[in-house]
Amino acid sequence: MKLFKNLFKKKNSLALNKKAYSGGDGSSLENAVIINCDKSLFGISFEYSYIEYLYGKQNEDWTVKLQSLIHNNEKSYDKIEVELKNGSNKIIFFDNTQFFGKF
Repeated sequence: MKLFKNLFKKKNSLALNKKAYSGGDGSSLENAVIINCDKSLFGISFEYSYIEYLYGKQNEDWTVKLQSLIHNNEKSYDKIEVELKNGSNKIIFFDNTQFFGKF
């Protein structure tokens, strides 16, 4: 059981999936986090896992305020705005070109 607990610690979960993430820090469209995945279901899960890595548990430490799809220069992006429990808002950009619309 201890092995499984260690696998899902905040910092370990992203490190275990390093191949799933590349690109920037998500602070802008130009610095979007690239999700390296070819299935929508997994790609969306990776997006939310990344946000949990940054800000903690969804619906406890943060909530999604708005999620929108952006098409720019033949690429697809998710723009996710979250509200932290302290009331501040953060926006994270994900390049979802590799998995968008692929089931």
